[in-house]
Amino acid sequence: MPTDVPITNHLGPAGTDFPADVAGVSTDRRATPAGSPPLLLRMSYAAPQVAVLSVAGDLDLATTPQLERLLWPRLNSTVSALVLDLGEVTFLGLTGLELLANAHTYAAHRGIPLCAVNRNHAVDRALAAGGLTTVLPCFGTVTDALTHMRGDDTTGREHTPRPVPAPR
Repeated sequence: MPTDVPITNHLGPAGTDFPADVAGVSTDRRATPAGSPPLLLRMSYAAPQVAVLSVAGDLDLATTPQLERLLWPRLNSTVSALVLDLGEVTFLGLTGLELLANAHTYAAHRGIPLCAVNRNHAVDRALAAGGLTTVLPCFGTVTDALTHMRGDDTTGREHTPRPVPAPR
């Protein structure tokens, strides 16, 4: 579970110009409107240029701007790949789906592999309803996503995105 650590103004890995704390991990937990649970965000790096952005909580109209503030600078930086870990997302609303669709389109335009990690059936259904399951690779673990992105599976088995159930 992401920790509640404020973003600092240190440089990220390899001299990038976005916030990260000294350990190379940044977390953004900002106040949301009354009644909305906070969105917890954590940025970590699986390799110097491979970012993993973990999201926990409800991703809706009130909280999507928080994710935008961390996501877009990464897509405009020198990252070579980005994994969105949605495994702790409890609700994925329309604005969250729109952000994911726009991020996928922009990442593809820049040649940055972007994939998602998810273990929540409600989020699976939202991704399917939004049509993202046909374009955004989704995996059950961050390790599977990273292995797929590197293309260096040493087990001999092919890692493919896991199937997502169709909306009911």
